[in-house]
Amino acid sequence: MEVPQEDVFDLIGKLQELKHKPPGDLAIRRQLSKAIQELSFVLETPLETSQRIFFSPLQISIAKVASDLGIFELLSRHGNFMGIDDLNLKANVEKRLLARIMRYLAATNMLEASSRMTYRATSATRTMSEPGFKAGINHHFDIQLPSWLALPSYLASTGYADPTNPCQTPFQLAHKTNLPAFQWGIGKAGVMHDFGMWMSARRTGQRSWLDVFPLEYLRKSDHTSEAVFFVDVGGGVGHQCIAVKARMNSQIGRIILQDLPEVIANAIPIEGVERIPLDFWTNEPVHNEVVMADVETQRPAAELDVVMMSSLAGRERNEADWTDIVGNAGLRIMDILAYDEMTGDSIIVVSPLED
Repeated sequence: MEVPQEDVFDLIGKLQELKHKPPGDLAIRRQLSKAIQELSFVLETPLETSQRIFFSPLQISIAKVASDLGIFELLSRHGNFMGIDDLNLKANVEKRLLARIMRYLAATNMLEASSRMTYRATSATRTMSEPGFKAGINHHFDIQLPSWLALPSYLASTGYADPTNPCQTPFQLAHKTNLPAFQWGIGKAGVMHDFGMWMSARRTGQRSWLDVFPLEYLRKSDHTSEAVFFVDVGGGVGHQCIAVKARMNSQIGRIILQDLPEVIANAIPIEGVERIPLDFWTNEPVHNEVVMADVETQRPAAELDVVMMSSLAGRERNEADWTDIVGNAGLRIMDILAYDEMTGDSIIVVSPLED
């Protein structure tokens, strides 16, 4: 039985109100967004479904063009509607081409357009203008997108075997190299910088694992500044170490960042944080540490799983996978503390198995 038309029109009106006054609670916003997206997919015609899937790479392509031209920054700084002629002068691009770019950006809600060829920033525009998200555009367009495009031919060439060798992935096919992704990135102008900036920015506005994990209680009364307090294994450029230092502002002991040598070389300089190059498949030289592991579900995790497969021959793991891994290491899972319910980002608390 269909919902009465008057109820549908009433819902449309309420959605228009929410567009201008969205709820402040993050959990409600996510629940509302999920419901709207699911409804949108149900309402699609076959042609609309195909267009959404077939043309999806255009979004990052045009976002890259707009970012290179500084359009997101120009509109965000201006703060109000900006005419095409003014944009044309400041962006240094042919006016007819600029109009086509702006038309697409408006159609995909990356900015707002009026009927008089004037444009102004939206929340999406301001997000894309931030340095970390601008770096994310560069990273995904220049590094990830070629790997994704190589994925079908790569999998076909291997007889659709699950990638397990980090030197034999779609990344190597796309970038014409035999090196693992991180080693390839060393020496490439801006590659590791953009990656580090993006990794720091991607958690902006999100809950942290420190919001659910009682880190303060791990500090013992006899804890000294020479004792190891926190080790981030495979910690990238060090954004988690920064978060721990900010949360625990007193003398808490040693904080250590570990990752591959090529990653550590580009890590953020952090006062009081030791940086140790390490391949985490070898023996761990530091003991008595807090070990973190993320468990993700739903679409963001599925996307990250494909990214890891395409570039690193890695994968995201579910709870059963982690139970096996932890058990094989002589440990057991004590608790799983989710700090992002939508993505399933969690902290796994483990302890040694009893003899």
